[in-house]
Amino acid sequence: MTTTSPPSVQECSFQLRNGLVLAAKRWSASASSAQNRPCHRFIALHGHLDNANSFDMLAPLMIQQLGPEPVEVVSLDLAGHGMSSHRQTEDYSLWRFIEDVDQVAEQLGWQKHSVIGHSMGGAVASLYAAVFQSR
Repeated sequence: MTTTSPPSVQECSFQLRNGLVLAAKRWSASASSAQNRPCHRFIALHGHLDNANSFDMLAPLMIQQLGPEPVEVVSLDLAGHGMSSHRQTEDYSLWRFIEDVDQVAEQLGWQKHSVIGHSMGGAVASLYAAVFQSR
């Protein structure tokens, strides 16, 4: 029987071009994972009245179950939710969230990744995947 160490999680933030700061949680496999191996990368998006903590149970399970390649999950607090900044305008449309997620992916340097979400986050993830099919 092999034992694996629990995934690590760290809080982080992303400064967007419009001045917003999005808070996030970033889960990854243990430090013993090879850096040059293929990696499954996910941006996780919460529902309307939720925050990044919505994925506290799912993210570690994804990391444990989707191996043997390393897995990374970044769960965002979307603008106006959790520990993230609020917009200067009342524009909280799905399209603004898609722009925010794209900037986060750029800052992470992730050329290829998946998006997951539930409720409002599922709608944002679906539209993001349609707009950025090559990612």
